[in-house]
Amino acid sequence: MPEPTLLYIFPANYPSIYAWLDIKREQYGKDDFNNDYLFEKEGLAEVQPNTPLLKMALYKINSDLTEILVTEKTQLYNSVQKDRNFLLLSIPNRDYGQYRLRVTVLGDWPELNKDGFTYFITIKTSFTK
Repeated sequence: MPEPTLLYIFPANYPSIYAWLDIKREQYGKDDFNNDYLFEKEGLAEVQPNTPLLKMALYKINSDLTEILVTEKTQLYNSVQKDRNFLLLSIPNRDYGQYRLRVTVLGDWPELNKDGFTYFITIKTSFTK
């Protein structure tokens, strides 16, 4: 009878944390478009290059519930790498613990207020070997 073997899996590096804006939408017929073109003429709201879209602030929460600002960033519209417009933060090699992410919308785009069009923030942790 074979003997049981223990297998330990552990990361060889610190985790990298990514936060991005995820967009879900129903099909709109004539308004159907690729999310990367959301702020283009083909999308819902036309925005000029380098227009501020979002302001992000990441805080680390200490054991006494005080907060320390870790990083702050203003996301400008990138008309060349459109997929980068929705990557909010990339935070490599941070201490384990509790964090708070504050995202502020810097523009007023009423054309984005549609039924079936939702936005949410996705936070993913990944490890590399």
